[in-house]
Amino acid sequence: MNVSQVFITSFSEVENEADEFEASTDVIVEMRGGQRYSATFFTQKQIQNKLANEFTTNQPYFWVKNLVVVNNIKQSNVEHVVREMIEEGDFQLVFEKLTA
Repeated sequence: MNVSQVFITSFSEVENEADEFEASTDVIVEMRGGQRYSATFFTQKQIQNKLANEFTTNQPYFWVKNLVVVNNIKQSNVEHVVREMIEEGDFQLVFEKLTA
């Protein structure tokens, strides 16, 4: 799998460096052949906050389809994670293929 581009959908919402460690975003990966794949990335800190909020409002569970938990959502880190997932064979298990 040859990656052409990695898009972070909430990039414009990350206003400062601290936000990169407490955020969630959809990540779209475009391959050289034009195929596109999507997954949702949460930072560890965002997961902790989300879980704390969900359970204090009596929500019995929390789930996100195609979830990847990362330390930060910097472009370079997300691209590194995508490459690692491809090399390890996890990419196709987590990312969902988008149809036109």
